[in-house]
Amino acid sequence: MYVSHFKFYNFLKVGGSTSILGDPTGRTKKREYQSLEQYASNSSLIEHNLNQIIHNYWTQIVPALSISGKLGSVNVVNNSDWLTHKSVVDVSCKVLPHFKLSELLEKESVKIRMESGNTMDLGEFFYPIVQAIDFLYLHERFNCYMQVGGHDQIGNITCGLNLIYRKLGRRAFGLTVPLLTTPDGQKLGKSVPNSECGMDTIWLMSEKLKPYNFYQKILNLPDSIISDKLVRQLTFFGPEEIDQLLTNHKVKNLHFHL
Repeated sequence: MYVSHFKFYNFLKVGGSTSILGDPTGRTKKREYQSLEQYASNSSLIEHNLNQIIHNYWTQIVPALSISGKLGSVNVVNNSDWLTHKSVVDVSCKVLPHFKLSELLEKESVKIRMESGNTMDLGEFFYPIVQAIDFLYLHERFNCYMQVGGHDQIGNITCGLNLIYRKLGRRAFGLTVPLLTTPDGQKLGKSVPNSECGMDTIWLMSEKLKPYNFYQKILNLPDSIISDKLVRQLTFFGPEEIDQLLTNHKVKNLHFHL
């Protein structure tokens, strides 16, 4: 959302359809399958939550930043809106010819699954291709040239870049960012509810976690994860400001203990 301050138009994509396939990235076994109704319900809740976060950002954060001039926008889209209209024949003729089996077999997600001794079904195997279709659609429909995702998504993002170039002859771009992790190195997310350090999922929706409880969870996080990770990844302060804030914090703590 912050990049909208620089007049960029942004799209937050909800994987209403891709969630059914299940992203195999970083997983040694397939995700537990749910009913189609449950997938649809989850997608709807995520869309609602994202729109609420966007609303809060524009009404509470932006005014406090005293930004002048025209801003970009942030819109939530759901890939079910376009993927459900794709036929097998359409994908087979217009998309699959632009992919090579050897490239897909080299994906880290495939290697991890095979090395674990577990199987990977075709739905998971084709997940990067379906995500690439998303990027192609957003590129053609909204002139979207950059996809942003966590470091673990680089393989999926690369598929989208290749599809756009091979099909349209255009260069698109990908940007990956560090994952939010617990002090013991596990990915911080709903799929990893508890880590060895005792951290559990921090939900961003009030239906799952009341605002006061959210505040308490953040307040009780280990100092190491705040100072080394979250302050640097989730705030708008510059590097020098952050270093000064952390220095002041350490001095205050030292005085407190003395």
